[in-house]
Amino acid sequence: MLRRSFVAFLPLLWIAVACSDSPGSGRPAGGEPGGGPGGASDTTPQEDDPATDASRKDICATLDYGHDRSNADYFLRFDDDAAALKYSEGFLASSGITSAAEIATDARLLRLVGRVFDGFKRVFPRETMGLDAPPRVIVVQESGLNAFAGYDERPEIDKAPWLFWVHQATVTSSRPDGELEGLYAHELAHLILRNLLPQTRAKIRTHYRVPGSAEHGVIGAFADDDPVVRPHADELRTIGALVGREYVFGSMPLSAFEDSEYQSLLATLAKNRPSSADARTCQAADAGLERARAFYKATVSIHDLTLELTPKQIADLGALERATTSALRSCYASVKKSIFELKIEDRSVQVLVNGTPASLQTILDPTTAEHKLAYGALMANPVERQVDGKAGETTIERLLEVVSTLHGRAAALTASTELPIDELRVFDLEEDADDAAVRVLRAIGDDSLGAARLFVGQMPDPDACLRVVNTGGVPRYGRFIDSHNATCWRAFHATDLARELSRCPVPSSAPSAQSSAAALSASSAADDAAPAMRLVQRPRLPLLRALHHARSNLLP
Repeated sequence: MLRRSFVAFLPLLWIAVACSDSPGSGRPAGGEPGGGPGGASDTTPQEDDPATDASRKDICATLDYGHDRSNADYFLRFDDDAAALKYSEGFLASSGITSAAEIATDARLLRLVGRVFDGFKRVFPRETMGLDAPPRVIVVQESGLNAFAGYDERPEIDKAPWLFWVHQATVTSSRPDGELEGLYAHELAHLILRNLLPQTRAKIRTHYRVPGSAEHGVIGAFADDDPVVRPHADELRTIGALVGREYVFGSMPLSAFEDSEYQSLLATLAKNRPSSADARTCQAADAGLERARAFYKATVSIHDLTLELTPKQIADLGALERATTSALRSCYASVKKSIFELKIEDRSVQVLVNGTPASLQTILDPTTAEHKLAYGALMANPVERQVDGKAGETTIERLLEVVSTLHGRAAALTASTELPIDELRVFDLEEDADDAAVRVLRAIGDDSLGAARLFVGQMPDPDACLRVVNTGGVPRYGRFIDSHNATCWRAFHATDLARELSRCPVPSSAPSAQSSAAALSASSAADDAAPAMRLVQRPRLPLLRALHHARSNLLP
């Protein structure tokens, strides 16, 4: 059962370390910043409200994604089915997908994907200019309702393959056409709108607050980016990615449905387990971590990732944490690598100087420029730098101290009364894809809530969610633990957006090529001056950036 978007990469290739997202928020093309609703409201604005008119114009427009490359330059095309299938084989293998795949021939599948693509042409003419046909569809013999796309960031390619992969279970599904179209629209949005790319994501990401969680009519894409909420939310999400979002786990770096960075570092540390280690304590450490992970998955809902524990559960978890960390200290008592060195091993990092890899000894030497480059990229968190600067500590002590300290910081941020966590929102790529699905389905005359209905349909009790949404309530948001919001909130948001869009004209057809060309800026000139030195890494997962799986619709 997949829960997250994940990044996959082609074997034996190297990629530049991703930079932190730069500040910025997406704004409607042709609209003024802040024109949309940015505050809270329990009621739908009245038709004669002047502020509503300005807001309506913004809502009717789509975001400016800031793409500076032409579509022809961005997408990787294939001459025929054979070439596409050959490329697909490498793509899937690199992602750990060994199932057979074939070019789609199913009439229903091709019809639905074609209809959705036509909707994108109508709603997003700038992003689809020059794309006369939908991407080639490839069916993968996999279970679960799913579809995905990807980006090949190898320097010699640096394009998104104009391909769309769909699970066989989706092809044979008896779900209504509109719901499957919703899935395809959501996933194609990641490909066509390019919102998985860091620079696009940074442009559209918006942080805001809904006091009292009263957010009817508040559309995140058009909210003002709040400079107070932004650093608060970003820090929480950074901590979650590093050591796991739930501070109740203390020194254990755990996540329920995906590995945190320090969870992966623990797995890499296990490869350094000395032969002289006490087998009994190592087994106890491994068993304790596995018990904690199993407890997490059994306790947290996959549909909102909000962990709610009883006092007894908290006490039991505390006892498990103490026993497990004690066993970890005993097991790895003789391993004294720095966190920095462990990260290099975990990520297979190299530094290239004029295209030549620097030696590991050079990278670890604090007097070299190569060390400075790698250290700055891998050790961005000040707590990591402080702890790793302590001399004489074992690797496991360093790891546990970083996790414990950052979890303590997460506890303080979560308990803030000035910025109550249940009132904080982050508009990000998944909500953007949901919004695109609503707009696209509406443009082709289908149920604009098709994706929402599919997502909610995978919940254990869909009716409980629908009762909240249909009676005007606001479901739990999910606390922005990652870019996926809580499933029921996504349905609420789609319903709210569809209501707002009902005042907008329905796009009937794409503008002419001439008018689209005028709206599309020319690609920026390439910079021929290659840097003399750069940091590259081969991630833990197999290689190709951004193989994306929708999460809430992957349940069996």
